[in-house]
Amino acid sequence: MNRKTFVRIGLSGALALLALGALGITALVLTEWTPPADETYRVIGGTAGPLGSTVKLLTWNVGYAAMDREADFFMDGGKLSHGRSVEAVQQNLAAIQSVLRTRQPDVALLQEVDVSAQRSYGIDERTLLSNTLPGYASVFTQNYNVPFVPVPVSRPMGGVRSGLLSLLRTTPSESHGLRLPGRQAFPNRLFNLKRTMTLSRLPVMGGKQLVVINLHLTAFDSVGNMRQIESAFVRERILQEQQLGHYVIVGGDWNSALPGVSTPACDKAQDDRSWLIDMPADFAPPGWTWAVGTQAKTVRTLGAPRNDKTTCYATIDGFLLSPGIELHRAETLDLLFEHSDHNPVELEVVLH
Repeated sequence: MNRKTFVRIGLSGALALLALGALGITALVLTEWTPPADETYRVIGGTAGPLGSTVKLLTWNVGYAAMDREADFFMDGGKLSHGRSVEAVQQNLAAIQSVLRTRQPDVALLQEVDVSAQRSYGIDERTLLSNTLPGYASVFTQNYNVPFVPVPVSRPMGGVRSGLLSLLRTTPSESHGLRLPGRQAFPNRLFNLKRTMTLSRLPVMGGKQLVVINLHLTAFDSVGNMRQIESAFVRERILQEQQLGHYVIVGGDWNSALPGVSTPACDKAQDDRSWLIDMPADFAPPGWTWAVGTQAKTVRTLGAPRNDKTTCYATIDGFLLSPGIELHRAETLDLLFEHSDHNPVELEVVLH
């Protein structure tokens, strides 16, 4: 083969790859999924009757049972786009289930729960976690539905279906999936999450309602204003619920540093935490209370497997409580990030 022939074949191959890439992007555009603005769920399970005055809650980004102590993530400067192995995902999932069984919260708010995804080897985590607490109501809100994520090139993430899972001891009178406003820039939005939140109404003794919101806000923002738009939507909605006379608890992964907990210094040469911003000081309406654990940080960086000397940490998981809810205890369960890149946060409150 002479040089001219080699060049022609090389150009032809490059053009073929470009054509395939264009066809792939076109297919993703045509099949792009958008969550419903307001989806009402038919909820089965849970205990009939109202909640008592004392309520125990837990929030946990479970990292699709793949982001364990030995994992890193390509978008954070690491290499992995999948769990380390199917056995590792199964072991992490079993450990997460064990924590839920041990803690027995009245309300568990979980994020990054896969239904069917190559990154977690097709394991139906939603069903397994829903069955962890027998008799509980289970509410799932999808926020990630992409047929094929083509990056990283070395091992594409592939198809992902994932979302938020709320496990509720008491049967909700209503549960909704609400789409958050804002869109990532093109083409990022074709491969990224479409942010939603779950709103569930739980009957409370005395005829009132406890509105519980499960959320997971944006971290990687390709347009620069996603978090502001999402936060404004959440704030407006919780104020509406308060004005209707309901108790309101918002829990989840805020993807911003929460008030009341210091963020330790971080050597950026070792690990990247550039995505982290502070939750705006004026986000909490007057009379509302942040409930954040101080026993341990709730998230670690994923540029490399966890290392006591170089890994960076922050507190981005916790709760916000409306007036009339007395904070009894907020505790970050220090699980040393063995089975997820997040620690769970447990809360006990009294409704007055």
